[in-house]
Amino acid sequence: MWWRGLLFVLALGSSANAAAGSAQHYFDPAGNALVQYEPVWRALHDAFGEHAPPRIIVQVSGGQFSQFDTRHDRIYITAEYSESRAVAIVAHESAHLAAHNVTTGYSTQNQFRFIDEGYASVFANRVSGNEVAFKAWALEIAARQQRKDNVRLHLVQDWRTYWGSSRNGRGQQTEYAYPVGASFIYYLTDIHGAEAPMRFMKAIADTGDLHAAARLSLEMDGNELEAGWITYLAKVALQD
Repeated sequence: MWWRGLLFVLALGSSANAAAGSAQHYFDPAGNALVQYEPVWRALHDAFGEHAPPRIIVQVSGGQFSQFDTRHDRIYITAEYSESRAVAIVAHESAHLAAHNVTTGYSTQNQFRFIDEGYASVFANRVSGNEVAFKAWALEIAARQQRKDNVRLHLVQDWRTYWGSSRNGRGQQTEYAYPVGASFIYYLTDIHGAEAPMRFMKAIADTGDLHAAARLSLEMDGNELEAGWITYLAKVALQD
């Protein structure tokens, strides 16, 4: 299950400003405040600003996977992880909600899911204090896939195939897809600056196209973007 890898070491305008100053942002379905998640929301607002949903419902479900609902700003956490990994999962799913707002919905489309899942994975580990070890782990896995010529934009843009589409327990998801997505975010951050992932997501909202977003936010075309990512991963030293 991909969460084992992810946790390896482990409203706009003035209304948004009012929400940032509000006391509570996470609630259970009955309306009770979940104060334990407020540090997650502060980090979410620091990263996404006005695009952070001001009120998020967290619901424990009997499903096999944690999920997010952008229509109702709701997060579903599996009962298995509701205690031991709740903070990281809430952070991960909250990042999906905010990314959906930044990209005006494009982040949930198949061609952009590698960015969405990559950013959510990085954010979750940053918030839960596991980012140093997570980054090393993710880059190691992504670099191994790069050596196999399995890190290409046209591949990751078909996320249903790259990760796997079955959510009913009968299929199988790849273990490298999320780390590869995270490596793209680290490439943007380490090479193009800390604000590059957010600029890129905003450019996706403006263009609806990966190559056009690269030109708008990074002043490079898609081929240059892919080459830069591959070069970045090629420099990662692999453990024996």
